[in-house]
Amino acid sequence: MSDPVLALVLGEIRNETASVFEFHNGCWLSLPAVDGMYWGSTPYGIDWGCNAGSGAPQAICTWVQFWNDNRDEAGRLISE
Repeated sequence: MSDPVLALVLGEIRNETASVFEFHNGCWLSLPAVDGMYWGSTPYGIDWGCNAGSGAPQAICTWVQFWNDNRDEAGRLISE
């Protein structure tokens, strides 16, 4: 995990601190969990959520890394 914001988010999840995080790829994530879910948005403004259980850190990492690639609003890779 090379994204310093993502490292900070994972620390905040452990501390249950309220924050909004904006990633360099255009995603954002809001903490703490609401109704057992972490909520965020893709670079295209599409809402995203994941269960706030023990798998949340991995799900968040996977989601942020997915959007690090150049993708369209449906999540398809954009060829250059």
